Amino acid sequence: MLLALAPLLTSQPLSPELKKLVKRGHTHRAVGSLEAAGCELALVMTRDAYNRFVDLRHERKMPLQARRPVETVVWCQSRTQPPPDCAQLAPIFARVARPTQPFHVFSGHVDPPFAPRCSGMHDKDGHYMSGEGPGYGSSR
Repeated sequence: MLLALAPLLTSQPLSPELKKLVKRGHTHRAVGSLEAAGCELALVMTRDAYNRFVDLRHERKMPLQARRPVETVVWCQSRTQPPPDCAQLAPIFARVARPTQPFHVFSGHVDPPFAPRCSGMHDKDGHYMSGEGPGYGSSR
C-alpha cells in the first residue's frame, strides 16, 4: 500500500536553495518522457547538484551519494502506483537526453533521496552497469 504523505517536491515549501535545485531538476528535457513512462515526479540533476540536494534534505553534510563515473542522476517517484523499474527508465533517459557519461537512476515511492525501490548505474547508452532492485536480473 502506497501513502501520499506530502505533496510532491515541486509543490512543497522548500528552502530557496533546495527549491532552485528541484526546479532545475524538474525542467530537464527528459522529465516529460520519464513522467509519461509512469513517474509522478521526475528529476534529473548533475552529480554535484544531487549530492548538494542530499545534504540539504538531510540538513547536514552527508557522505557522497553519487560518485564518478556518474555525471547525472535521474530520480523517478510515484506514490499512487509502483514506480517504473530503473531498468525501464534508463533507456528512456538515454534516448531523450543523449548523455555522454554514465548516469545513475533511482526509482521509489518517497521523496528523494530516501528509500529508492531500485538503484542502478547505466552507461551513456542506457545499458546496465551495476545496481539492485526490481527490473535487474538476480544473476547480475
